[in-house]
Amino acid sequence: MRKLALALVIAIILVGLWGCAAAKKPSPTSPTLAEKGKPVKIVDSVGRVLEVPQPLKRIVVTNVDAAWTVWGIGAQDRVVGVPKYVLEKPYMKVYQAKGNVGSTFHPSYEKIMELEPQVVLAYVKWPGHELEEKLEPMGIKVVRLDFYNPGEMVREIKTLGLMLGMESEAERYADGWEEPIKLVRERLGKLKEKVKVYYEGSKAWSSCGPGSGYHDLVILAGGVNIAGSAPSAYPHLSPEYVLEANPDVIVKDPYVPGYGKEEPERLKEAYEELLSRIGIKETEAAKKGRVHVIAHDVIGGAFKNIGLLYLAKWFYPERFEDIDPAFYHQKLLQDFFNLEYKGIFSYP
Repeated sequence: MRKLALALVIAIILVGLWGCAAAKKPSPTSPTLAEKGKPVKIVDSVGRVLEVPQPLKRIVVTNVDAAWTVWGIGAQDRVVGVPKYVLEKPYMKVYQAKGNVGSTFHPSYEKIMELEPQVVLAYVKWPGHELEEKLEPMGIKVVRLDFYNPGEMVREIKTLGLMLGMESEAERYADGWEEPIKLVRERLGKLKEKVKVYYEGSKAWSSCGPGSGYHDLVILAGGVNIAGSAPSAYPHLSPEYVLEANPDVIVKDPYVPGYGKEEPERLKEAYEELLSRIGIKETEAAKKGRVHVIAHDVIGGAFKNIGLLYLAKWFYPERFEDIDPAFYHQKLLQDFFNLEYKGIFSYP
């Protein structure tokens, strides 16, 4: 009898211990931090450690790049306000019913407050510190992530995923976004000789220097930026300087869209104007037909990865002979935005 009682006691103790262990083991369906409502700590691109409220369901984005990235992760339904530039883009229809918060650089604080967001996403530099001064006393958290710098993009996507409680979705988008970057790095390897590049912005003789995302793209694509020693991120060069530097390749971003276009009118106009200039037509690039114009859709902001492919192919055509940037652009649009690939993004 004693043996039976002892066996029962031991069995009860073992069952209790097993139950405790099972309780401690996290369930695959247990709620995440976001679902529980515990704030999530992140580091934004200013380097600030911030506590982001959870669950994060109401966001205002102040720029197009943030709008693309939130959409790429699949959280566009959590956005309550966007800048006017997003509403002007016919292919960003997922945001058409959202509140208009005005300009990226000078948003309407009244409209933002009216929308009652938990978080506002902004560039590191724009708008200025008045964004925090106006909104944070109202309990609205400002998180600064650029979503346009190739060297920071993957980290920023994953940071956004953590904020949203969508880490796996962010990981998938980060992998898709980084695919063209990895391809370029693999194909270029160690270059013995690099091409000299003149990169021009929307205005004649405006270029890019250290501190700009375009300079970083030129370097990442294996080029030597002729404005690489400029004292500012966006220097103005003289025709004499460009001619003396004699670039092997010239690339111009006239800041015109390519998505949805059936004819390259504005890209062609920019190309012809460029080649008509003294200081350009005498260069090695012009003589050898290595002058290119690119639509801003694929060289600016959240699609710099596609722009990088165009640059690398123009700089080193023999290494990218089998690569079509349009293929990777189409893949990104279809896989993450459910958008049809249509438009003209480069000329000639």
